Amino acid sequence: METSRATAHLFEGDRFPESLDEACPGLTEQLLRAGVLRPDPAGQARIQFVGVAVKDALTLVLLPKVRVDAAPRLVQRQIIRALKKYARRAPLHHEPAPYLNADPEVGSLSAIALCDWLMQDYWAHGLYRRSVVEHEENGLGRTNWAATIAGRHPIFSRGRPIYPQRITRRAENDATNFATMLHLHLLESFSAEFAAVLDCDPLVLDHEPVERFDLLPSAGECERMLAAEMRTVYSDRSLALLKTLLAAVRALESERRRGLSLFGTNAFHNVWEAACAHATGNDVDAWLGVLPKPIWRSEGNEEQDALTFRPDVVTPLGNALLIADAKYYRPVMPPALSGVPGVNDVAKQVWYRQHLAAPANDRGYSKTANIFLFPGTTASPVRRVGSVQFPAGQESVQAFELHFLQALEAYSSGSEQLRTVVLSELIPAVSYREFKGSAVEQCENTA
Repeated sequence: METSRATAHLFEGDRFPESLDEACPGLTEQLLRAGVLRPDPAGQARIQFVGVAVKDALTLVLLPKVRVDAAPRLVQRQIIRALKKYARRAPLHHEPAPYLNADPEVGSLSAIALCDWLMQDYWAHGLYRRSVVEHEENGLGRTNWAATIAGRHPIFSRGRPIYPQRITRRAENDATNFATMLHLHLLESFSAEFAAVLDCDPLVLDHEPVERFDLLPSAGECERMLAAEMRTVYSDRSLALLKTLLAAVRALESERRRGLSLFGTNAFHNVWEAACAHATGNDVDAWLGVLPKPIWRSEGNEEQDALTFRPDVVTPLGNALLIADAKYYRPVMPPALSGVPGVNDVAKQVWYRQHLAAPANDRGYSKTANIFLFPGTTASPVRRVGSVQFPAGQESVQAFELHFLQALEAYSSGSEQLRTVVLSELIPAVSYREFKGSAVEQCENTA
């Protein structure tokens, strides 16, 4: 049966309401320990997390700090879908997000993330099954000729053997297999508890002819039984599923003792960066090799290079090379300048363009475009809001807003429709620097 809970929608960066701590004593302290809340300079607990927190009969939906003109339920849906996508395909250079992790080999696990993994796996592959082989006398299965010839006497007719009694072989799904029963139990119990949080319906598996557990076995018993099962299977999917089933039992025990389940991240800027990269396309890996790296030298004259900066987005824009930096905040332009990238961010974008210009020219591009991408809330998918020059009168980085919910929706669904619109609108809107021999000249709004 689906779990019913009260739901509260809160926003990243806001103070955590004291009324919720009164309804769930100790909740504030628990969320502080988990890193969902952080004290501000005045000692007030503020939300530093995007996702969901489930505590007993309460679901806290923690929405991004970017306020959009949409119902909280609609924003929640897009955020959860984006988090689910990011949990499965987070870039390797991003820091780990433990409350999105469903991989037992990576680190601490989230029961809600495990629920999503189990449901996705079930929809792709179905229930885990093992067959039981039975041999019968003249049954409906296929004849086992080796057993028949070895154990039955034939009748000869015209010199040919005829076996009136045949041993047949029949394979059926084992309804009492421990791993199958555990898989079904966890699918039903996890989805009943967390499917609504994950924006999907709980699984109802009444049609499966499998015996049920009265109570979930202990983690120790599950470990022993699943270890025996793993010694008899060889497919990658089966081994991954069995490991995840054991991890799910342990995570469920741990979270029930703690009374708190989390799904989300306090680094939502990484999710926004991934959404921006999807909205524009991204070939950054093809350009990393041309960016200079720091070279360290010891007093003994030994040299070794170190990691260098990594642009968020490098992608073709018509016959130009687009360099973009995704920013997870909203700027205020002059005359009341605030909330804009610092000088280090601007200098880094200038540095990227300077070092990518010559390789881009060598690869057939005639110009570059350099932009910041901020989350936008207006109707337009993408619009220019300003620019910055550094140094004054020389290098320029333009500021654009990318529609926040549209970008997250395109990212979570994998649709490339928004990318087509964004690139087509950027081509006439950005300022370029063109290549002319060895010199580079600024050309405003030149498509």
